[in-house]
Amino acid sequence: MSLINQIINHPMYSTLDKAKESLENIENNEEFISSLDEYAIQALNRTRAVLSHLKVRINSIDPLLLRKALQDQINTELNNINNQLIGFETTFKNHNNLDNLNQRLDNILAYTSQIINLINEDSIETIRETVTSFRKSVGQQKSFLERQQEEFLEKSSQRRKKQ
Repeated sequence: MSLINQIINHPMYSTLDKAKESLENIENNEEFISSLDEYAIQALNRTRAVLSHLKVRINSIDPLLLRKALQDQINTELNNINNQLIGFETTFKNHNNLDNLNQRLDNILAYTSQIINLINEDSIETIRETVTSFRKSVGQQKSFLERQQEEFLEKSSQRRKKQ
């Protein structure tokens, strides 16, 4: 396969789609989402934002403007992220695993800075998606805080009854 075909048909594109699909499966699991702590919710939201940002960046330019080595690096990180997302029950319940996920997201962001930035309609749409995502994360954070408040009030009322 020629270098041009390797760049255009690089597995990075399908790996990104798989990672976004894995993330969507997690986000659709409301019972699991409601059991997450604050750090896990933040990591989930950050994962969504980074994957969306990467998708826009790589879809907004001609694939021939990407270096194969960069695609390989991104693909490696995406594979690792996808594996962590597939094992979400372990990943999002352990802060060490979340630290690892965040490090991989940092690596993706470092790699995306090497991609030529073109402003287009997709970039504007990503901003809209980020705002929507932020609103959703605020809602998740609110639910988390409400659960904590309920637990606190319940414990408080139990202590009062004992006195």
